[in-house]
Amino acid sequence: SIVEKVAHYESVHQVRTLNDLKNRLSSSRRCFIYTHSTMPFEPLVILHIALTNTINSNIASLIKIPNNEKLDDTLDKREFTNAIFYSINSCQKGLREVDLGNSLIKSCVKLLLNEMPNLKLFHTLSPIPKFKEWLDLQLHLKSESSLKFDEMLSNDELSVLKNHFKLTETSQLIDAIKAYLNSSDFSSRMEAAKSHLSTNLNDPTQNAISNFLLRSCAFYLYRVKKNGHAFNSVCNFHIKNGAQIFRINFGADLSDNGLKSSYGMMVNYGYYLDELDQNCISYLSEKKIRISNHVEELLKGV
Repeated sequence: SIVEKVAHYESVHQVRTLNDLKNRLSSSRRCFIYTHSTMPFEPLVILHIALTNTINSNIASLIKIPNNEKLDDTLDKREFTNAIFYSINSCQKGLREVDLGNSLIKSCVKLLLNEMPNLKLFHTLSPIPKFKEWLDLQLHLKSESSLKFDEMLSNDELSVLKNHFKLTETSQLIDAIKAYLNSSDFSSRMEAAKSHLSTNLNDPTQNAISNFLLRSCAFYLYRVKKNGHAFNSVCNFHIKNGAQIFRINFGADLSDNGLKSSYGMMVNYGYYLDELDQNCISYLSEKKIRISNHVEELLKGV
């Protein structure tokens, strides 16, 4: 009954088949839930975790069984150094404002460290809901936008895109890029890149587009605020927990939902246990967001 509800409540990465669910319960995966004694078979919050040796940048690698792994394998737990939180769902509408997710994440970290003391790093691979909606609006606003288009591209990238679209005026180029990002051409290129993303980036035009999206996304997560806090709800949740924005990933979610909500972008938030309390205090009291060198580099000149 609980397993069926775990599948039912998955709102981030849909469980389509029984195999999908089995993949997420395989030997290198963990699924934790909160329940309450008054409703023991009804999950309150669900957290999916992948045990890996790397900080994953693509969701497809997490929601499928890893290569050469079978469901009944007994893996050597000592080989895992990373835990990736790739989906968290609040299941009860009436409890959405209660911060159970933060508590569940911290409880799970303790449980995992008890089971596998060799784990060193804890990160998420998180969606960026409404990034596409926000970016489309900024491109529509053009010069009135808080996002300065010219700052998102180097001179070389700007020249590449002007040559590709055969345009000289920046305002026309902005329209062309917005049309391209929402075209079947962009989605088909991304589809073709599912297995070999790096080969797709050998194309200077696509490389310029990817850099534009990475910098725009860094700007959105770090600089766009609501009452001084991160505007993006998922970002606000993790930063409020004491995490930092670690890395932004191009082409990380090439599902229909990923392309429609964030142009396929996802973000890793880093949970560094010795920094969580200080980061949380800095965010809540001074509204400071901790970022990695990678994100700082994307924001240079912005």
